[in-house]
Amino acid sequence: MVDTETLEWSFVLNPPGISLNCAVKTPLGRIVGIYGASGSGKTTLLRCLSGLVHPQGFLRIGREIWQDSRIFLPAHQRSVGYVFQEGRLFPHLTVQKNLGFGQRRMRRENVAFVENIIELTGVSQWLNRYPAQLSGGQQQRVALARALLVRPRLLLMDEPLTGLDPEAKAQLLDIIEAVQQQLHLSVFYVSHVLDELVRLADALLIMQAGAIVSMGKMAQVLAQPDWPLLPGDEAGVVLETIVEQHDSRYRMTAVRVGDSQLWLGQVAKPLGAMLRVRVLARDVSLALMPPQYLSLQNILAVTIVELLAQPQGVLVRLQLDSDTLLLGRISDRAVDRLQLRPGMLVYALIKAVAVLR
Repeated sequence: MVDTETLEWSFVLNPPGISLNCAVKTPLGRIVGIYGASGSGKTTLLRCLSGLVHPQGFLRIGREIWQDSRIFLPAHQRSVGYVFQEGRLFPHLTVQKNLGFGQRRMRRENVAFVENIIELTGVSQWLNRYPAQLSGGQQQRVALARALLVRPRLLLMDEPLTGLDPEAKAQLLDIIEAVQQQLHLSVFYVSHVLDELVRLADALLIMQAGAIVSMGKMAQVLAQPDWPLLPGDEAGVVLETIVEQHDSRYRMTAVRVGDSQLWLGQVAKPLGAMLRVRVLARDVSLALMPPQYLSLQNILAVTIVELLAQPQGVLVRLQLDSDTLLLGRISDRAVDRLQLRPGMLVYALIKAVAVLR
C-alpha cells in the first residue's frame, strides 16, 4: 500500500558536476534543513527534486510518481516552488508582474489565495516597484511570494538568507515559519549556517561528498557527537520545552524538558506554550556533586553516555532522561582529574540557554 503522507526518493548522479548518491523517505508537511559544506551536493539535490536535473532513480510524493524507470516529469510539470540564493526576479518587471509569473502556474485563479500570500509575505507596499528599488531582504520576500503562488507541494529554498543583514534574516525566518504552518507545506531549506537550520527546521539532513551521512529529527541529529560540523559552528543540542513558570521580579522564565526544569531569560510566551531552545556544548560544565553558592541557575543530574576525544577537548554525551540528551565540552585534564567514565552520574552546570522559537 502506498504511503500517501511521505516523500521518497533515490538518486544517483555521476560527473560531470557534483556526484550524488542518496536515498530518503521522509514525512510530508514539515521543514527539512539540508546542511553541509560547499560542494557537498545540497544544491544538486534540490535541482534533482525540482526536475532541473535528471538523475537515475525515482521520486514519489504522496501517491504521485514524478520519476521512475519510465516517467520523468520536467520542472514545469512538478508542483514545486523554488527560491534561489539571489532571488532571480525579472529586473524589467514590477513586483506585481513578477508575482504574475507564479500565478500563471496556478491551476485556477483564486483572488483570496493571492491576497493571503501577499499578506503573509508582506510585499503589498512594493507591488508597483521594480526589483532594483528593493533591498536584498525585500527581493527575497517577493521571490518567496512568487514561489508560493504556484501552490507548490514542495518549497525548495537554496541559501535564501545569504548576504542579508541580521534584521532582514530574522524577518524572513519568521515569514517562512508562518507560511509553512499556515499552508502545511513540505519545505527543503539548504544552508551552510547551522544557526538558521536549528531556528527553523523540524528535521536535519547532513550531506557530505554527495551522500547523506545523517538524517532525523533535529534534536536526535544534533545530539550525535561525530557528524561533520563546519568551521565556525558549535556542537550543541536543541530541546523542545514547555513554558512552566514566569518570574516577573527577576525577569526569568522556567521551561520543562522531560522531568527537569530550565531557567532562562524571560520570554513572552503563555504557560503551556511550546518553546524551542538550544544549549551549546561549550556552555555545559560538569561536577561530581551538586555545587552550592553559584550564580548558575541550571544544575541538572545527568548520566555520562560517551566521551569522545576531539582536537578542541573532550565532547561528552549526557543522558538527562530517556528522551533527552545534552552535550558538554570539557578539557582532557578535567576528564582525568574527575576520572569521568561512561555510566557515571554527574551534574551538568548550564551557563546559557538560547531561545530559538
